[in-house]
Amino acid sequence: MADILLEVRDLTKEFAVGRKRVRALNGVSLGLEEGEILAVVGESGSGKTTLANLVLGIEMPTYGDILYRGTPLKTPRPLHMRRRLQYVQQNPWTTLNPRRTVFQSVALPLAVHKLTPPRLWRERVAELLHLVGLGPEFLDRYPHALSGGQRQRVAIARALAAQPEMVILDEPTSALDVSVQARVLGLLLEIQARFSLSYLFISHDLAVVRNFARRILVLYRGQVMETGPTEVVFRNPVHPYTRLLLASVPVVSEEEAALRPSWPWDAQDRLGPGEGCPFSSRCPWAQELCWRERPSLVPIQKSHLVACHFAELFVEEVSHHG
Repeated sequence: MADILLEVRDLTKEFAVGRKRVRALNGVSLGLEEGEILAVVGESGSGKTTLANLVLGIEMPTYGDILYRGTPLKTPRPLHMRRRLQYVQQNPWTTLNPRRTVFQSVALPLAVHKLTPPRLWRERVAELLHLVGLGPEFLDRYPHALSGGQRQRVAIARALAAQPEMVILDEPTSALDVSVQARVLGLLLEIQARFSLSYLFISHDLAVVRNFARRILVLYRGQVMETGPTEVVFRNPVHPYTRLLLASVPVVSEEEAALRPSWPWDAQDRLGPGEGCPFSSRCPWAQELCWRERPSLVPIQKSHLVACHFAELFVEEVSHHG
């Protein structure tokens, strides 16, 4: 069994909004193994980016712990931790400094972390560009002369320059065309396999996640609804929110349509949830208990966990269909 690289324990983050306190994350726990790809999925506002910011040390948690190889992480992160834990952002149009050439951007981690003698920087940056499929002719170009896909490849090269152990990928392909998206995802998989990197992959696109991540964690309003091996969750979605997400994924064949979970699309979103399950206001199967008590995250199978009071109903339905 692989070692746990990153561990998040009962992570909670509150923000002040006027006179109110809003919980962006509420008791989130997860573990990321060495060489693993874990996808964190959910709609906008589910807490995905807040989770990324907390792991990176951009924000401080209100409660909870973040451990790296069993050691609690300090905020702000020390330099050696910033090297190990890199970040590829969502928008390739804003991720690079427009006043720096590609060489200057990718060489920056080499200078900050003193990984390569200055006289070898240009050679090393050329190697990194080659790794992401760009030739030496890109060294002296500025971001405005690059396409979106090329910019994202430069951003990946810059992250790799630090020789990280883990990379947080925050919707890294959502701003790209579909054909470019596929090539960048393929590149990320090649790099992950070559260097045994661990990825925390943040996405709202379940079609992308299915072919990319080994495990999946479903967030809704800052809480974990369901988590497990990707294929297991896609084949047997138990939480109603996971079923809603999967029912919304576009399909291109009758076979895919048959595998997609059913969803009563006329279900109305009632007034906001009470103290219980955060999805209760949108769930067609919600009962009084759902509004009153927050469900615990409990195992359905060995590594498949669900936070739903009536999970057994959907487990039975899945087994009958399976």
